[in-house]
Amino acid sequence: MKTVTYRCDKCGKVIGEKDQLWNIAVVTACEPRKPGEAVGSWVKLKAQWCRACMERTGMVPLSDLKNTPPTPNVTLEDILREMIADVVAEAEGGP
Repeated sequence: MKTVTYRCDKCGKVIGEKDQLWNIAVVTACEPRKPGEAVGSWVKLKAQWCRACMERTGMVPLSDLKNTPPTPNVTLEDILREMIADVVAEAEGGP
């Protein structure tokens, strides 16, 4: 049985799933390029980083955002009902 180990190229952390690694590349090119010229020929650095490294560099949102309570879904109907209630209250001499 084969075991595949995925490792972050930045911090060296071993990752269990390849889905949790992001491909990073530094690409340089002179513009305008010739028609049909591949950008891949200009790749200078290629690596795979884990989510923690991506968060530290600000390339993906922080995981802490998952812990915030979900915002309630406000529907168009809710907004319209609130607007109508305000108009009715004004027409009746309310605030």
